[in-house]
Amino acid sequence: MSLAQECRDTVSRYPFILDGLREGVVNYRAVARRVKPEVEETVGDEVDIEAVTTAVRRYGEELQEEDGDDGARSVLADSRVSLRGNVVSITATEYGDLPDVGGFVHLVRGRDYTTVVVDNEGADEVAEAVEGDVVERLDDLTCITVESPGEIVDVPGVLTRMVSRFSSEEINIVDITSCYTETIIVVEKRDAVKALETLEETFDSA
Repeated sequence: MSLAQECRDTVSRYPFILDGLREGVVNYRAVARRVKPEVEETVGDEVDIEAVTTAVRRYGEELQEEDGDDGARSVLADSRVSLRGNVVSITATEYGDLPDVGGFVHLVRGRDYTTVVVDNEGADEVAEAVEGDVVERLDDLTCITVESPGEIVDVPGVLTRMVSRFSSEEINIVDITSCYTETIIVVEKRDAVKALETLEETFDSA
């Protein structure tokens, strides 16, 4: 693998750096200093900082050119967001038959665990349906639902754009899943307003 490609692969592991490169608001040499140790570890030899800087600059220029006709931006611009407070997340090793509690219910089944996110009013009924062990119960959460146009299923990078700024804003994502054109993001109540504003700013700048 070429040094240029290794630099691209390393940079691509950091969504916040990618965002800065796309917007042309980062110092290329500073990015090069950040990724240089990882690049050297991968290639197994010392690399020249100027060569890394050049690779980063060229990658940034390509990203900016691609952004001019970026499908992800189009999807984000047509997305809408809604907020639902007072939800509870219950993760257990095994559930029996879940009750019909009405309202909002979101279920994610993994290999070893199943998480149910439900309105506060139905949380205790859902908890009673647990047949295994309750691994975690989180109350006072907020669910943010992003509704996007159908193109989202064919356009890469939309989800990354939506949540990449959460890290820089120190917003913890409790749970995130997608269901066709809906992206469901669960955050702690204290982060709800900041998360909503972050998403709206992302949509407005698309």
